[in-house]
Amino acid sequence: MPFFNIPFFIKRFVNVRFLKNLLGLLLTLGVGYIMYQRDVADGSVGDPPAAIDTTAVQERLITIAKAQWQFHVEHNTYATLEELASNDQLQGGPVQYGYHFIATPSGTGFHITATPIDEDMADWPTLEIDETLHITER
Repeated sequence: MPFFNIPFFIKRFVNVRFLKNLLGLLLTLGVGYIMYQRDVADGSVGDPPAAIDTTAVQERLITIAKAQWQFHVEHNTYATLEELASNDQLQGGPVQYGYHFIATPSGTGFHITATPIDEDMADWPTLEIDETLHITER
């Protein structure tokens, strides 16, 4: 004998297995919603703290460093960001991702610094790269 008896007219037009599955799904969603509401009331669910993600800045530093190497191969000297941009070896300006990029060329290499300029990023690290393509944080 089944747990509950479904009237004949419902059996004829609706699949009983479908109704049982739908009822189970609704019960599961209801229990999940109740658990979620209890966690929200406790304050355990919320926005996670903003993680410092400097991946895009590091990729930009590597792009600039590679452009420096290409410029060095063609001109036997290193360049500033403005020279790289005017030579069509670097796209974008000196400010990207909330960082200000500065390239300091020397006779034997280069040094590129990325400094955060947004007030919201005041505690973010300053990143540097040189001709060894090694990125360091300050």
